[in-house]
Amino acid sequence: MVYEVNRTQVEPSEILSDHVYEYDRERGSIRLAARELDKEKGMER
Repeated sequence: MVYEVNRTQVEPSEILSDHVYEYDRERGSIRLAARELDKEKGMER
C-alpha cells in the first residue's frame, strides 16, 4: 500500500521510504513495523 501511494500520490522528491516504521516513545526508538508484526504472528525471519 505504501509503495502504491508513493508511486501515485507523492512527488518523487518527497518519498522517504516504501516501508512503515513504528516509533516507541517510551524507548525513544524506531523500528520497521513489518518485522514487529511478523514477530507477533510467530513468523519472525
